[in-house]
Amino acid sequence: MWLEQYDIQRNTWDFDWGLKGRRPPTIAVDPPVSRPVEIDRTDIEIITKLALDPDANMSALAAKMKMKQPTFAYHWREHLIGRGIIKGWNIRWLGTDRDPKTGQILLRRSSAAITVVARGLSPVEMMNFRAQLHSIPFLWSEKLGIGSGDVNAETLVPGDQLVDYFDFLGKITAQLEGKVRIMMVDQSAAFGYSVHPRLFDESRGGWVYMGDLVLEGLEKVMSGYAFSTGK
Repeated sequence: MWLEQYDIQRNTWDFDWGLKGRRPPTIAVDPPVSRPVEIDRTDIEIITKLALDPDANMSALAAKMKMKQPTFAYHWREHLIGRGIIKGWNIRWLGTDRDPKTGQILLRRSSAAITVVARGLSPVEMMNFRAQLHSIPFLWSEKLGIGSGDVNAETLVPGDQLVDYFDFLGKITAQLEGKVRIMMVDQSAAFGYSVHPRLFDESRGGWVYMGDLVLEGLEKVMSGYAFSTGK
């Protein structure tokens, strides 16, 4: 998503739909060079556990990972904190943004998750369709079919931009009749969790399925969701 199209002072997206597929020019700035940081599987597992339960204390995490506390403390002190992998804690709460002029808390902004699926596109159609999708700031993810004309694009669109967005989609899909489907995803009861690092098999270079570890993450998230919603 294009951060340059977000007005942080007004807490809103400031996108000009009149660009007609042309991305506005930006000033080229050389990105800062980050210092390489070594990280191992234990570090990743600690981060994953913290993502699932940020309130857990160090002793409880060490016990859950079946690790001796001195070993856990070493990874925490020397790797995660010492190398700057964890620098602090942030609370992402949209309701805490304030209007810089009035000082009043801004209303929470809602967004709609919209999936656009196109199948059987010709090379020219694929090129033009993707170029148009990439021209908007709300593209969240994209997956292409290998060796085919299929594309699955996910967009996260602010509520006050939906009319313009659907008008835009209508124009770029007008010549693709029968090849495009547009679906809105109901995220009112959605949740997510970090994938357990042990599900990645380094020898095979890919992810594997281990039911107990998958269920551990799902149960943790679902129990927290049920508690927070009272269901």
